[in-house]
Amino acid sequence: MGNFKDDNLGQQVLLNVDFLEVLGSGSFEFSLYRLLQREELVSDFVAQYKNTHSGRKAYPPAMLLRLIFYAYYRGIDPAPV
Repeated sequence: MGNFKDDNLGQQVLLNVDFLEVLGSGSFEFSLYRLLQREELVSDFVAQYKNTHSGRKAYPPAMLLRLIFYAYYRGIDPAPV
């Protein structure tokens, strides 16, 4: 198991905003967040991390996958020329 940064969109420590509530339960972003919260979908990615005992915290694979899927959904070109 890797050592990951916090990926809690429901936190209200820094800002008094619940980002999951802002997204709304019917939006694509909310559905994507809930889908990638399932451990069995990202377990193969998590198994590749070897930073449990040393190194800095990594970005969670679910967060990176959400970013990639969201960019494709919005039609953002990953490598503009």
